[in-house]
Amino acid sequence: MVDWGSPEVIGICLVVTEKTNLYFTGIFTWHFVVTFRNVEWQLLTRKIRWRWSYLYYFGGRYFLLGFQLPLHEVLQPVAFEVLAITGCMISVFASGNLLFRVIAIWREHRLVVALLVLLGMGHWIMVFAQQIPTIARSHGDFIPNPDTHPKISSNSSVPFFMYTFGLDLLILVLTIAGLLRQRAARASKLWRMLYRQGIMYFIVTFVVQLPTVIFAWDTESACMIGAFSMPGLVSSVMASSYAVTSLLALPHAPEPESLSVPEKPSIDISLPTHRSPRLSTNIALPMSVDSSQTPSSLLPHLELLRCDSVTIPPPALGARTAQEV
Repeated sequence: MVDWGSPEVIGICLVVTEKTNLYFTGIFTWHFVVTFRNVEWQLLTRKIRWRWSYLYYFGGRYFLLGFQLPLHEVLQPVAFEVLAITGCMISVFASGNLLFRVIAIWREHRLVVALLVLLGMGHWIMVFAQQIPTIARSHGDFIPNPDTHPKISSNSSVPFFMYTFGLDLLILVLTIAGLLRQRAARASKLWRMLYRQGIMYFIVTFVVQLPTVIFAWDTESACMIGAFSMPGLVSSVMASSYAVTSLLALPHAPEPESLSVPEKPSIDISLPTHRSPRLSTNIALPMSVDSSQTPSSLLPHLELLRCDSVTIPPPALGARTAQEV
């Protein structure tokens, strides 16, 4: 049985954490530079309007870039406390980017929207109710050993990880169910993109967060949780950010919070109310025409339309009728 609290194991974990953090720092920095023009630059140049839902997009990106990546190199109690809180907040931001899309899909069902809003608020409550009191009691529980090897024990993060996992699963189920309800829109590009992104986001977050949940549940080693938390946070933020920017990349794309899956356009086969006067047989003619007010060119035509003006000439004197024959 591995003693996760031994100085040797903790030293190995810290080396793994340092290498993993360096690798994913480079990946996210490259991702941040490449995607800066998608939202930040668009807002600075006023090509898109500001939406409050962008707070989740910016929160995940800048909290990860400003707190998680630099502080993983600092082995101090305060640094671990900040890492614990900001790591949970980044998970909330990543899940919130997908939560807004599900709310937009189900916006016509108030009960579903109310449930999703309550679950989103509960996610924040889990951050402050679960993490802050534990950190306040243990003060990071980062105790230096006489052998100069730090001893780290876990802050209880299992309930938060399980809540995040359950919320992501619910987001996936409601996304698929909401899209399947709109049968007429299944052939649209937007429908296929939302369907595919919802499944891929859950698979990515599930795979990268599963080791963190296992180590938090089984070993309670904060060092191992820290080693696997960085890949999970970076992957979830990148996936959720792509879910936001992919909608903005569509031509005439709706804003994330006003998202709706378009129905197929219906074809109006009703007859026009106004008929062409050239092709219509519904012609209203006057009963009498004053020849003094009518052009001379139209008088022959109007005379032909009057039954009383049409006379049949008598047969010739030498002609025989069919009855006489």
